Amino acid sequence: MMPKKYEVAFVVYADIPEKDSSIGDLECNGTLRSYNCYSLRDARMYFTISAETPEEAYKKGLEKMQFGDADFGEAVVEDWYLENVFCGDKYWYKEDLAL
Repeated sequence: MMPKKYEVAFVVYADIPEKDSSIGDLECNGTLRSYNCYSLRDARMYFTISAETPEEAYKKGLEKMQFGDADFGEAVVEDWYLENVFCGDKYWYKEDLAL
């Protein structure tokens, strides 16, 4: 099987110390003031990954999230989870993957 390009999307819960702090490669829809920091609203981390299956793409994305290959800038990540893996017009959620 030939490798395909998959996009792996993770939902990320993170805070930044100042409104204009760096968020690295995270994408978000603004910030919300929260105690002594700012929470990122609807933050996502996307990876484009070459893999033979969506399961392999997920595992490679998971490695990037866990082992420091993701640039979060100054954001302090509280939690994250897989949103989906997609290729073209096909989407897979965690429960769809044979893990």
